[in-house]
Amino acid sequence: MAAGGGPRPRESRRACASRAACPARGRDHRAHLVHASRGEHAQAEQLARHAVEIIERTDGLNYQGDAWCDLAEILAAAGQTDKASDALAQALERYERKKNIPLAAHVRERLAALQPA
Repeated sequence: MAAGGGPRPRESRRACASRAACPARGRDHRAHLVHASRGEHAQAEQLARHAVEIIERTDGLNYQGDAWCDLAEILAAAGQTDKASDALAQALERYERKKNIPLAAHVRERLAALQPA
């Protein structure tokens, strides 16, 4: 776990493997995760929301799901678990529409982990 109780960026990268090949996310597509790892949650969230906004204009459901996963990770690290759950629900919807069973299953696990005990 990262500072603030959220998952480490490396842990969720395994879940969203299609991110690396996404041409629409640009050269610094991971900058928001760097900010999150430094505890700069507001700036990280702003960059992640911008990435979601851009990628939602495409028809790349896996890339859309990945962007929502990134946003969820940042929100969870900032302690905003309700908003993180909402972002994960958006990611899950994209992965299910794409029929990406492995990533959908992983997002379901992450959603369950965010639920209060």
